[in-house]
Amino acid sequence: MERAVGIRRDVHLGTGIREPDALHATARQVGGDLAELPAVERRDGTHGEHRGRDAIGGVVHVAPLGGSPRSYRLGPSVRAIGAIARTSWTPSTTGRYLDDREDVTHATRAVFAGSPHTTAQHDREETPPMDTGPDDVVRASTDGHVTTWTIDLPETRNPISGEAVVSRLVELVDAANADVNTRVVVLTGAGSAFSAGGNVKDMADRAGMFGGTPRELRDGYRGGIQRIPLAMAKLEVPAIAAVNGAAVGAGCDLTLMCDMRIASTSAFFAESFVKLGIVPGDGGAWLLPRAVGPARAAEMAFTGDRVDAHTALEWGLVSQVTEPDDLMDAAYALAARVAVNPPHTLRMTKKLLRESEKQDLASALELAAALQAISHHTDDHREALAAMLGKRAATFIGR
Repeated sequence: MERAVGIRRDVHLGTGIREPDALHATARQVGGDLAELPAVERRDGTHGEHRGRDAIGGVVHVAPLGGSPRSYRLGPSVRAIGAIARTSWTPSTTGRYLDDREDVTHATRAVFAGSPHTTAQHDREETPPMDTGPDDVVRASTDGHVTTWTIDLPETRNPISGEAVVSRLVELVDAANADVNTRVVVLTGAGSAFSAGGNVKDMADRAGMFGGTPRELRDGYRGGIQRIPLAMAKLEVPAIAAVNGAAVGAGCDLTLMCDMRIASTSAFFAESFVKLGIVPGDGGAWLLPRAVGPARAAEMAFTGDRVDAHTALEWGLVSQVTEPDDLMDAAYALAARVAVNPPHTLRMTKKLLRESEKQDLASALELAAALQAISHHTDDHREALAAMLGKRAATFIGR
């Protein structure tokens, strides 16, 4: 059997002396492989067997062979970083030695996310880079102020029910929120489909999030695919769905989590859960009426029928329909029209739009007044006024 870990000389590690019952098999595999390693450097500089507390402080780096450190966190069995964090073979990102009493969640998260703070310069030069692993399931690229997310599982029509896709999308939302350079996100799918939603083969095999008792299934949805709508609801920048093909089930609902939708003539939408004998488990029943109204939403949900691109335009589900070859150009043209505006103003405007869905008018006005007070004191507001009065293009810096 292949070893589950590789070694790199840049992180202090304490090996396990206990294993919580809740710990998944993936983490046990890692722990077992660590116990088999021949020797590591102890904290006193000597070498010895990598077992028990003798190895605490050994300078090693845990990572899957042929993948990124993030792979264990995103594996199909590992649903929570907390489960891994409770093991005592936790790497330290600070250079301190961790013991079993410390709260090690942050340290574990940093290492499994490939934190740049764990590696000295000479170790970075000596260590060959690992491949991107789970990052590949949703590729991210940035051009100016526009970031594109591409679900890249074309062989299976870009399902989004797997843990790797879920965690990657959540990660990308966090990254976009933290980067003031990002003003717009364009979301699309690789190949002929936008997203076929849940993996039907996994459903048939009762695998992944679709397996287990009713309670386990409920928890699987909560800790799995339902993390996507919750994350997308917190995405601070405008998002455009460039729908290049089938947007079915959870894939249809993913388009609804975006602020704007553009479809190619080859695209179609289907709230198709009823065809599989299940309900919209990812928020579709909440999202769809807000996009097309209750009557159209009911028609889509109760029939599960396809809605072609031109009908979607008529219903207000999309704002534009293009030829397939023109889809991304149209999406980027819209993104450019958005991205020329002040970044903080875009984020505050989106917040007002989203919050208004659950507020009465008085509350919405109160929030608008508060955000407007902030806006009037930004450098970008002053730049906008100066550019307008000076009849020139504005240059916004996000302050």
